[in-house]
Amino acid sequence: MRMHSQHFAYVIACLSMFLYLAGCTHEPADHKVRDAISAYFKAKDYQVVTLEIRKIEREHLGARQYMGPERYIVQIPQITLWPMKEEAGPEDYQDVAITIRKTMSSLYGFSVDSISGIP
Repeated sequence: MRMHSQHFAYVIACLSMFLYLAGCTHEPADHKVRDAISAYFKAKDYQVVTLEIRKIEREHLGARQYMGPERYIVQIPQITLWPMKEEAGPEDYQDVAITIRKTMSSLYGFSVDSISGIP
């Protein structure tokens, strides 16, 4: 009987460790975030000239959707956009926050979900 309880404890410990590690995710690579943001603005006829990324962090637990895709908040101190179809000059924006989500349909693995700080 003692052998069964030790085996059961071992199985529970391994299962707990697996679930813990499966729940740990890392922020997306910087180049993937840049590519996703550039692709978003390119589709809107803007070229990203400069893009400074301050921080990439996982969305807070209270804001997550149940069974929704992983989302990350990208803090951008400065971004410069150049309109491709207009003869206007570059447009600078400071303190921008862009939320990206993990997606299987995007070429870059992430797509822009929402933007604050750019009208």
